[in-house]
Amino acid sequence: MDSEQTSTGARAAAAVKVYVHGEWPPLLPPNDDEGHGLTTGGDASYTAAIVLSPPRTTTGDDVDGGSGAAARVVRPNVATLGAGATVDDAKAEFLQLYPYNLDGITGEYLSLFDEKNRVLEGSSVIFKLVKDKQDLFVWTASESVVMRLKDTGNAAIEKGSNDLAVKEYTRAISCGKLCKRPPQKLMCLCYSNRSEAYIRLNNFNSAIRDANAAIKCDPTHTKSYFRLGTAHYKLNQYSEAVAAWEKGLPYADPASIKQFQSWISKAKLPQSTTTTKSTSSGTRKYAPALEKLVKEAIENKSWKQAIAMLSAIVEAAPDEHEKLYQLGLIYLQQSKNFTQAAQLFERATKAAPREYQYHLELGRTWCKLKQYPEALLSLRRALENASDKSLAVKDEITVSLADAFMLNGEEDTAMKLYSSILARDQKHCGALRGYARVLFNRAQAAGSSDAKYDDLHQEALQVRLHVLVANQTDEQSREDLCDSVAVPGGIERVFKQLNTLTSEGASAFAWLGSILKDYSVLPQSCELYERSMQLQSNNASFALNWVHVFEARSMYKSALCKAMHFLQINPTLMVGGVSCQSILDIIAPLHPEAWSTERPTSPDVSIAAGEVIPDVSAAEKTAYTPAQLDLVALFFTVTKLLYVLGYLQFVGPLASLLETCREGRDLHLTVVRNEQAYFSCIHENTKLRQLPLTLTPQKIYLIGDSHCLSPAWKNVTHKGSSYTLHPYLVTGIKLWHLRPESRFYPKANFFNVLAQIPHGATVVSILGEIDCREGFLIAIEKGRYKDLDEAVQFSVNIYMELLRNLIKTRNWTIYVHPVSPVLNETRKIVIAFNGILKQRVHEVAATIPSHKLVWLDFFEQMLDPDTEASASASADSTKSAAFRSGFVLKPQFKLDGTHLNPAYVDNLLSPALS
Repeated sequence: MDSEQTSTGARAAAAVKVYVHGEWPPLLPPNDDEGHGLTTGGDASYTAAIVLSPPRTTTGDDVDGGSGAAARVVRPNVATLGAGATVDDAKAEFLQLYPYNLDGITGEYLSLFDEKNRVLEGSSVIFKLVKDKQDLFVWTASESVVMRLKDTGNAAIEKGSNDLAVKEYTRAISCGKLCKRPPQKLMCLCYSNRSEAYIRLNNFNSAIRDANAAIKCDPTHTKSYFRLGTAHYKLNQYSEAVAAWEKGLPYADPASIKQFQSWISKAKLPQSTTTTKSTSSGTRKYAPALEKLVKEAIENKSWKQAIAMLSAIVEAAPDEHEKLYQLGLIYLQQSKNFTQAAQLFERATKAAPREYQYHLELGRTWCKLKQYPEALLSLRRALENASDKSLAVKDEITVSLADAFMLNGEEDTAMKLYSSILARDQKHCGALRGYARVLFNRAQAAGSSDAKYDDLHQEALQVRLHVLVANQTDEQSREDLCDSVAVPGGIERVFKQLNTLTSEGASAFAWLGSILKDYSVLPQSCELYERSMQLQSNNASFALNWVHVFEARSMYKSALCKAMHFLQINPTLMVGGVSCQSILDIIAPLHPEAWSTERPTSPDVSIAAGEVIPDVSAAEKTAYTPAQLDLVALFFTVTKLLYVLGYLQFVGPLASLLETCREGRDLHLTVVRNEQAYFSCIHENTKLRQLPLTLTPQKIYLIGDSHCLSPAWKNVTHKGSSYTLHPYLVTGIKLWHLRPESRFYPKANFFNVLAQIPHGATVVSILGEIDCREGFLIAIEKGRYKDLDEAVQFSVNIYMELLRNLIKTRNWTIYVHPVSPVLNETRKIVIAFNGILKQRVHEVAATIPSHKLVWLDFFEQMLDPDTEASASASADSTKSAAFRSGFVLKPQFKLDGTHLNPAYVDNLLSPALS
């Protein structure tokens, strides 16, 4: 095979050889019997091409000096492939030119070849690369190929070989589409005859689709209306059948009119007696009003309700592929039940095998299940079925296909697919995201000692930043960016990329910092917030979030120092009558050397940058602005840090001062509701404490969310000695966050806390309240679990595996605290959770020696029977959840409506520990 190099300056993707299947010149096909020819637009219109054509005798008209032998083409970018070669010989290079057809020639183009992979007589296919863009031109010489294939299908259907007939008609239709001027009348016959074959195969949905396509090609074709009506009739879709036949009646010849009228009468008879309603998506054996309810449930995000109704529909009508697909999407996107989603998508593809969306989502779901060969198969089918769709649709499928190749370890193939899209659309986010991931993986595989390591990472980061800016809420783009920043040198690459940002760009650093925090890239998040503070040193939002990141790192003293530093350099900022300086005045005796007067390193303009926060006095009671809410939240957070660190002597005066900021305001309904909740709990706790604290040298460590604050700094009796309860706070922790695949920052916060507790310690674990309060209900609503029992069992299994591992690796003695039954609305859930948790603790404890795992058995002692449930429930229906539980919290254990009164420590916790 002769070859020559591509011309100088041609891009890398253009370096594709040209194959001539036959003996005539590659760049100009022969004229057909209709006088067709290929208009090239001049030699400069393309840089390379693949030409596939049947062998034929070369004449002087075909090539200068032709002698009947294989042509020797003197032209750049050309190589010849002899007449004996097959399509398989061109696969590798073809993939670079037209990546949608990964097996060389598939889909419609496969119809141009015989069973031996030879180009059909009368056809030629030309694939060309046009300048800097990929393009495809397909040449079919005449209608003779379409006619020949149609006749083959007719012969098959006459013999009863309906499957073979469908195959031949499909080939004929594909060839017809590839004609320069598709023969509409002939296409109508092919579609209509394939519709008949589908009817004989009882594939009525496909028959309907083909009959409609035939009518579109030739609106006067009588048999197409007949077949359309017949398919509807077979599906019990009588009104649709009548409509089809009535539309065909004007085109029927006199001999057929009576037959049409007979069919119409036949179809109208069952309409008056049946209650079954049908559509093109399948037979409906359910009330049509149910569709409206499903739509409303989805719009209202009532996923549990939508799942129940859609499940009932597909059970009554198994061929309702649209509903199968809809239900599969809910399980995929909301429930994260990938196995169930895959089953539903598979059923949808069987009911409607030519719907590309069904194969696409099935392929994506297989990727979630790490079944990559199955994913590749489904995605290829999606691409084949989308052959008549827009380029944007094909690109979407191609990106998913490339993703599957990458996950299957075939990165080179994936890179070719991404690059093929980017060659014509440099801003395609899906292709860019995949391209960057390949670069990142290659950098990681090369290792830091490789010369290309830093360049690959820098390019991957640059692309990922671009994609994230274009898709700011996309979870995968956020996660990818975090991967790039988390590797060694990642944050330095970010600063290198964003080194031109001025004070106005401080928000960009803060925004990136918030993303890194969410995905537990905490040290780098701190650096980004520090940079944003250097650019705008009086921005309370930046300061608040910077402090929260230090909290997530379990660096409470550093967090307090950062907060105090902000207050010190912004002493006049004020909200609700409370200024930063007034906070500093209260805590002045606390290690004053920690609050340096040094300002952050920044341009002079930074001190004046950011939003000025005008004071709103407590008397005015107007709504706080976002900036004022951030400042209030920072004040509340300072109070929390002081409490967690044990500086209770400052907490009381500070909380009393800050009370003026929230009096008469519903801060629990604002974006600072979490900070407000912590402050409320601490404020009420501090009122009940006697100062100064009497701390013992022996410690018991409390691990948990805000519910570890009530018992904090109390002394208990344990094994005959006095111990002080030290809080190790994990903000917002759910048991759900602790599953292995989670990257959410409360999980990192949790393990950062664990790292600070010594080997062999005694620990009280207070987890599960947020799961009971909101986690279970949300997960059940999304269909993640079928009921509360399944949800609780899943979370408790995570809990027990965690505790078992901590006892094994850290030699801790762990006491499991029951979830507090404070909230009326969730008490029933808490009772169920604690019942299962208690049982599982006892089961696991029996397998662990030396009483290392113990259930603190005082939950029932917190509750009283609800003797006034019935009367109160009828008077106040809003309390129905509490009354259904049958119990109420004892008055002596009430505090702020959310947390336990610290009195429970002396009455219940200490006796249980002793």
